[in-house]
Amino acid sequence: MAGPLEGIRILDFSWAQAGPYATLLLSDFGADVIKVERPGLGDHGRNIPPGAHDPTAGPCPYFIAHNRGKRSLTVDLATDAGKQVIRTLAATCDVVVNNFRPGVMESLELGYEALQQINPRIIYGQVSAYGTQGPIAKRPGFDILGQALGGIMHVTGMRDGPALPVGAAIADQSAALHLALGIMAALVARERQGVGNRIDVSLYGSVIGLQNWEIDLQSLTGTRASRAGGGHPFLPSLWGTYATADGWIVMGGVFDARWRTFCEVLEMPEFIDDERFKSRSTTRTAARSTLSVARSSSARRRRRSSPLPRSWASTRRKCCRRRDTRGSRSAT
Repeated sequence: MAGPLEGIRILDFSWAQAGPYATLLLSDFGADVIKVERPGLGDHGRNIPPGAHDPTAGPCPYFIAHNRGKRSLTVDLATDAGKQVIRTLAATCDVVVNNFRPGVMESLELGYEALQQINPRIIYGQVSAYGTQGPIAKRPGFDILGQALGGIMHVTGMRDGPALPVGAAIADQSAALHLALGIMAALVARERQGVGNRIDVSLYGSVIGLQNWEIDLQSLTGTRASRAGGGHPFLPSLWGTYATADGWIVMGGVFDARWRTFCEVLEMPEFIDDERFKSRSTTRTAARSTLSVARSSSARRRRRSSPLPRSWASTRRKCCRRRDTRGSRSAT
């Protein structure tokens, strides 16, 4: 079956991860992506080990992960002939994507305004590190810098330890998702309005967007998020990682209706009717240290693979069923 973007043609100048992942997603939806690479060198992603330019190691996993399903050609953008090739392709493409520093495509006379003159319906998508305006707009930047400046490293790591980057390239990936979404919205708008548009996203802005809850909370209450180890700074007793006898487990989503079963499963009957935890949405947060210690102690006595009591499955089903305001059943 044809994908929803079947017939959409994308000219992709992007390299490394943020831009290529965005066009990969569009390719997965059926778009025809033509990747433009440097003669003799190709995408920087081809040089990331293992497997980089080593015929005995097989294909480079990093490059494949972000560029599968695309067509590729090499063009020297520094030459007039190369620029003419791009102008010819742009006349028949729906979308152009790049993740160069702001101003680079303009210096090559291949920026949005120039390509729009060739193809008024062109959609021009760009990923930058810090946005296209401001004092640091033209500085180079990579994922870890986007994480640092965007603030997500401030809330990642142990309470008394240093700020740490997230284990995946979350600035690159979130920027790619925002870019792909913006391009698809622009394609819909073009069908209604008949003209293309420009989409600009940044690593910095995308990371900030991931923290809307934390930012709104600080704006409204003055409470600033901090590193919370294996949990979340605003869900300290409900959300976290705990050691067991043979590894680690994660606990979360323990709402009021699940409290009794939760205590029974972790063999903490003394907390079932404890007044400090009577309302999990209020007082349990105040007593989080006591509860966290109790959870850790109980969890350490169990093995990670320990089977849950038979009553757990049926009780969980009862706890998880809810009726919404329209009377239909929903599960959480």
